[in-house]
Amino acid sequence: MKNRIILIAYRMIPVLLLPIIVAAATVYKAIDVDGNISFSDQPSSDATKIKIRPAPALAMPATRELRHDDEVEENVTGYAELVIRRPLDEETIRSNPGNLNVALALTPALELNHNVVLQLDSKEIATAASLNFLLNNIDRGEHRLRARVVDENKKVLIESEEITFFLHRFSQLFNQNDHSQNTNVPILPVNPPVDGLPPVAPDTPVTP
Repeated sequence: MKNRIILIAYRMIPVLLLPIIVAAATVYKAIDVDGNISFSDQPSSDATKIKIRPAPALAMPATRELRHDDEVEENVTGYAELVIRRPLDEETIRSNPGNLNVALALTPALELNHNVVLQLDSKEIATAASLNFLLNNIDRGEHRLRARVVDENKKVLIESEEITFFLHRFSQLFNQNDHSQNTNVPILPVNPPVDGLPPVAPDTPVTP
């Protein structure tokens, strides 16, 4: 039983010595008449000096002060895909007024305070919190179309691929006379028929 107590005491030495090791580098060991072992930083007549090696110091990793701009932004929105569904790439659009319907697909859905910006031939022509646009009076010919999603600070969050489309509309040469005030006004020939005869060329004398 006594030997067991001594064994337990030896196992407790590291725990018991911890406060003493921290406070001082010299420790004295003493055993009384009952075989009990005690440790102290004060010498006594029946104590034995014990040499203790200094405990290794643990180096803490260097830290730096967290600045405001290093903080992680919360609720960051990440868009996966922005696609122009209409018009199709290389599509030919026929519209005499020059109108164009634009339909977009965005994944995930458009967030609050975010807008969609349309670019026609590298120029911003429309901005709205919508995925559908109606453009008016577009010139004839080839055009390039692109869409972007921006936040409240105008930062671009996602951008679509650029597509090309072709707009066909009547030339102004077909409408030189202005009939905008009354679209039902008939266009008369230069030389109207006389007494049922067919029209003749200009500057040709007409005999009644």
